[in-house]
Amino acid sequence: MSPELDRYYSIAVDEQLHKSTQRLKTYLDAVFQGIDFKDTKVLDIGGGSGLFTFYAACKGAREVICLKPEADGSTAGVSERFERVRAKLNLSNAKLRAVMFQEFESQGKFDIILLHNSVNHLDEAACNHLLEDLETRALNGHRLRGSIS
Repeated sequence: MSPELDRYYSIAVDEQLHKSTQRLKTYLDAVFQGIDFKDTKVLDIGGGSGLFTFYAACKGAREVICLKPEADGSTAGVSERFERVRAKLNLSNAKLRAVMFQEFESQGKFDIILLHNSVNHLDEAACNHLLEDLETRALNGHRLRGSIS
């Protein structure tokens, strides 16, 4: 394991992004099995305090952008924690953008898009109707395919 990853695991547990180093390693190995982040551009939608963002950055991603607005219903202090962890890891390739997905203006294409337990970050109002409204489902599927180039 690389020194960057060792530091990442230690800081993630110290900052209470996860409960234990071994569980975090096991979890990330399972989630990202077969994914090579080296030299990729990554978008982490609804990435919270940056657990996946920092992992991708430490695994060699060229740039990782985490979208996480601090709005109604979100956890307070997420931006501060993100910046504190980023500074501890000394990562210049990880950035937080405090905007909704619909407000995000991309500068180019992404190689990997992460959307883990965060479908509500795409269009929270529409998510309330996805199960019963076929038109809402079709519209949001179209937005997803066409929004990020």
